[in-house]
Amino acid sequence: MALGVDETPPPTLTDIVAAQLKGSPTLWDAYARRDQTRREHQQELVRWLGLLLFTREHYKELAHWLVTTATQATQGTLLARTVVDELSRRRIVVPPVRVIELLVATASTRAQREIYRLLTAPLSSEQRQTLDALLEQRPGTPYSTLAWLRTPPGAPSARGILAHIERLRAIRALGLPADIGRSVHQNRLLRIAREAAQTAVTDLREYQRTRRHATLVALLVETAATLTDEIVDLLDRMIGSFFAKAKHAYERSLAESGDSIQEKVRLFAQVGTALIEAKAQGQDAFAAIEALMPWEVFAQSVEDAQKLAHDASFDQLTLVGHHKGQLRRYAPAFLETLKCHGAPVTKPLLEAIEVLKGVNASGARRLPEDAPTAFVRWRGAPVVMPDGAIDRKFYALCAMSELKNALRSGDIWAVGSRQFREFDEYLLSRDDYAQRVRESRLGLKFPYSAGSISMSGSPRPDFLYLRRLRVGRDAVRRPRSGCRRRRNPGPRSRHSSASARSSTSTQAMRARAAPSCEPWRVPIRVKDRAPASERCPLTAKSDCPHQRRLLPIPTGDIVASQARLGCTP
Repeated sequence: MALGVDETPPPTLTDIVAAQLKGSPTLWDAYARRDQTRREHQQELVRWLGLLLFTREHYKELAHWLVTTATQATQGTLLARTVVDELSRRRIVVPPVRVIELLVATASTRAQREIYRLLTAPLSSEQRQTLDALLEQRPGTPYSTLAWLRTPPGAPSARGILAHIERLRAIRALGLPADIGRSVHQNRLLRIAREAAQTAVTDLREYQRTRRHATLVALLVETAATLTDEIVDLLDRMIGSFFAKAKHAYERSLAESGDSIQEKVRLFAQVGTALIEAKAQGQDAFAAIEALMPWEVFAQSVEDAQKLAHDASFDQLTLVGHHKGQLRRYAPAFLETLKCHGAPVTKPLLEAIEVLKGVNASGARRLPEDAPTAFVRWRGAPVVMPDGAIDRKFYALCAMSELKNALRSGDIWAVGSRQFREFDEYLLSRDDYAQRVRESRLGLKFPYSAGSISMSGSPRPDFLYLRRLRVGRDAVRRPRSGCRRRRNPGPRSRHSSASARSSTSTQAMRARAAPSCEPWRVPIRVKDRAPASERCPLTAKSDCPHQRRLLPIPTGDIVASQARLGCTP
């Protein structure tokens, strides 16, 4: 980076230069006294290093080049670092800091104007007038239409879902293009929307026309996505409350009838005992029962037991049908407003949703006989299809419940949603990816395709090589137990046995550590080991010709790295 006319280098730098020139650091003041000397030496350094001086043309070119990055990020530090890196790549002398700050500010202003232009270009004059009308007071309310669109949902209820559906339909009625926000980076779009959400309506009216319309468009795009997510969340909570209430009602019914059931069980146990004794003694069964209680009391107890006894198919799922009235209030509007797509596994469920849409639109009271039922789980089959016929209320409840589960799992995605959108929307488009690959703009430090990775010869990834090198050294330090076996077992003295074991293990270690440069064989011996700082990182030998060089970790093919560094087997 070049110094300005009135700038001075840091004292640490002047001390280092003075020490190299064997002079005093105070001589800098005398050196910088003559401005011509500074300019002449600067030109000599530029010619000697093969650099270019920063000019006005470079400023204009970089300001135009930085706009693309500035449309994606707003951090000044990041943009300044990007400019410095580009200057280094082009071998241009970095100008003073104030010039870089001015360059970043210019590019940021142009990027902001470009974003406003992209957001407002597809709008017609009628749509612009409709956007301005959002800032006016809504009829019958003390607040603006924009504030009404951003009203929170509140507690989960059919009324809350319908109110949110009405707000979402009001935004869609504006007729904004479906891809109006795709041309702007999502971070910038979200930033504009958040700033608009924190700005009063009176302040939004004072914005410049293009900026006001672009801000409203960004806010409406984010509001529509938020409304869609909240509608799905309300559905989830409503369906969950149906099942929770049914479970509690089922448990409460069993608890309330528990005392009566125990009483009837004890009574019929006494009756059964009396019948068994009457048969054993050859007496009349009816007389035995009348001896225990009057016949009218016995007949009434049987009638009470029939009331307490539930049907064999009685389940808590049957109590979910009691909430069909709430489901009918919002289910037709929900299915018409929410546009869903899904994976092939959800085809039966999506077909069932289309059937429900058709039935709701036509007002039919019965479902078609060929309505899809493959999405119904075995747990709900007894209540959805009792006796083989489809029950409409439980069919709708089952379809809405499975739709909620599929949205949560990601098998089905909602159009216009942020939380439940399709996974492919998180990725680059195929055309954009292909263009970035052609221009080498992906910014990846590894090959873009598997075909460009070398698989010939004996290449080994670096981490595997280093791991094998470490394992090999550990094996040399700790020989295997098989190396210590005696070939000719027999009575020996303690000293002779120890020397034999030592000789055998040393030979085995030397055989395993034969001189080689292969990553999986470590060419070192135990008795002439050198310190780790004096051994070659590739061959692990202390006499390697490049043992004292500062070598980086090799990347790519290990064999190529060995050949480049002169390590041969």
